[in-house]
Amino acid sequence: MNIAFDMHFTKTLSNQRGIGRYSHNMIQSIKSIDRHNTYFDFYPNLKDSRLEEQLKDFLTKNSIDIFHITSPFEANAFRMLKKGWFQKTRLVVTLYDLIPLLFYSAYLRIDSEIKWYLSVLDFIKSCDAILSISETTKRDAVAYAHMDPGKIKVISGGVDSKFKVIPNAKPSPRLKITKPHVIYTGGDDFRKNLRAIIQGFAAVNNFFSAKYQLVLAGDIINKEKLYGIAAKAHLSKDSVIMTGYIADDELIKLYNSAELFIYPSLYEGLGLPVLEAMACGLPVLTSNNSSLHEISGDAAYKINPESKEELIHGLSFLLSQPAIRELYRKKGLEHAKKFQWAQVAQRVIDVYNSL
Repeated sequence: MNIAFDMHFTKTLSNQRGIGRYSHNMIQSIKSIDRHNTYFDFYPNLKDSRLEEQLKDFLTKNSIDIFHITSPFEANAFRMLKKGWFQKTRLVVTLYDLIPLLFYSAYLRIDSEIKWYLSVLDFIKSCDAILSISETTKRDAVAYAHMDPGKIKVISGGVDSKFKVIPNAKPSPRLKITKPHVIYTGGDDFRKNLRAIIQGFAAVNNFFSAKYQLVLAGDIINKEKLYGIAAKAHLSKDSVIMTGYIADDELIKLYNSAELFIYPSLYEGLGLPVLEAMACGLPVLTSNNSSLHEISGDAAYKINPESKEELIHGLSFLLSQPAIRELYRKKGLEHAKKFQWAQVAQRVIDVYNSL
């Protein structure tokens, strides 16, 4: 069969975030192990408003049997998500989460956003197969979006082999990390719970006589707001390091040089950073909810992310107990080995071959 990947995500901010990381790894792994199907990449020209014509020309020229939409909620994607445009080509779509539906007051504030989001959900329902990245996402898709469970295949996620233990790794000098550090990686939308992270860290770091620094690695937009929260919690500005977007080689060094990874998100569709931190030998404190509970098993210290007391207790307990951190480090290293991109790829290929 001729199978095409929608590469729209490479032209948006998704390329630097979790969706981009996930999609690149999945696509690369599928192409590396499948010797029976032929693969193509569709890069839409977003400056050309004739997206329907672009798509139809691509499908016809390459005789595409299956078109895999890797990121259905891209900002411009709704302009091409019309089932009729694909004619007889079968459609597969990756579904990461239902977060805007579950937290609609934070993400869907105006009628046009709600209409657009629901239209994309309807399109996803119409596809021939839906690839869910976790059991949590599948469960939500059925319960809240009324998707057909028979169409949904859970494919999980993997950890890139470059995320590994590097002895004696040190953070880049440009980051100005001068103390033992606790690290978070990701964005700063409300469900990431950064206010709680900063306030909890402040309380614990005060107990440890300002021994640690908190490193927020990732695309943080509201830096001044977060520095303000830190100041009110009596944290000096050099106690909180915001790296901005950080390349993987630097991120891996941070994972390897840190004392603890903290990820008390209110909700995740998968939570790849948890697994990547584990693969680098970093003990993890995360949430006991959503997919985070699902993917971390017994290899992470889990808390209720809405409990300030549990967060403070977890942080202080782990930072004061080297033996416990070592226990979670060893558990995490073994646990992360269960998440292989080759296995994800084979699950996807099996879906292709079943259509």
